[in-house]
Amino acid sequence: MKLSNLISKATELASGDVAKDLTSLASGLVKSSKKDAAGTSSYSPELESMIQMAIEDGELSDREIEMLSRRAVKEGIDPDEFEFNLRMRMKIAIKKKEELKNMNPVVGLSQAFSMMEQYAKGGKQVVSADALSGVMTLIPGVGPLAAAGGLLAAFIETPSNLNQLKAEAIRRFVLPDNPEHLAQFINYAGSQQTEAQLAKEANFNLKGIVSGLLVGTDIDLIPIWEKKIEEACDKAELIAPTDPQLMSAVKKNKPTLLRKLQSGQVTPHGVKGRTIGLNDVTAPANNDELLEVVEFAFAKKSTDDWEDWKAFHARMYKEAENRFAGNQQLLSRLSNYRVKKFGFF
Repeated sequence: MKLSNLISKATELASGDVAKDLTSLASGLVKSSKKDAAGTSSYSPELESMIQMAIEDGELSDREIEMLSRRAVKEGIDPDEFEFNLRMRMKIAIKKKEELKNMNPVVGLSQAFSMMEQYAKGGKQVVSADALSGVMTLIPGVGPLAAAGGLLAAFIETPSNLNQLKAEAIRRFVLPDNPEHLAQFINYAGSQQTEAQLAKEANFNLKGIVSGLLVGTDIDLIPIWEKKIEEACDKAELIAPTDPQLMSAVKKNKPTLLRKLQSGQVTPHGVKGRTIGLNDVTAPANNDELLEVVEFAFAKKSTDDWEDWKAFHARMYKEAENRFAGNQQLLSRLSNYRVKKFGFF
């Protein structure tokens, strides 16, 4: 019997306080049914799994409803009540999907990372495990992280796993389609990469080297941020190449050889686990960037470490010379950075 009919039946069969009690009971069952529709399921694990798969894509066909209803009947569930609950859950799923679509995921990611850091520093009274999990759930791509090898649980148990959790969150983060949000992410990621670089420089001392030899090296977030920034910049140039705010963020943060040279990520000889050597980098594909790299190397001519940069400058210059062949304008600009010694390059 449908729950809606149960109330009427209770009134017909009883009177006075008995009728009120039965009516109250029936109303409670209806509320319970609605609670199930909101996500607290009383169905079997198998049926619940089928429901989740059906509503995951935000659509529910008549054929899917019919198939699920047949399964529900086999479990002794009223088909009318089941269909009502199913449609309610579908509406809730669609609403949540829209909320995720409209929210700013960068704010969520920033908040989650801040909470992770506080928790790792011993702020468990300020940041609860449930609160951190709740924030991460709202971040597209990062939500299922708790189930991914138990990384969130591992971090909560051992906060020194901070970088491992952060690295996986960065990799899984779904880049927003909204140009404003994407620009915010690129700028945020760029600042995070800079902070990671400064922290790495500060920690690179004898104690850090010895510690690394004894217990292993923590995950380096710099290349992980860099790869994600590059991915975000590529997406930005594809979806909104004329958006001034977005292109400004790209220009400021896109990983280039020049930026790596300027930030000290690339040095003459390189230091294992810290910087890249000049011999390990290739010339930029973009001609303007290549010219900027040649200019940067040329400026080292007036410094004490010119001998370390000379071979790199010659390699970049010759690459540019070959690439610019036939383009007098570029060759003319390139000639400003030519190094002469006894009449030879």
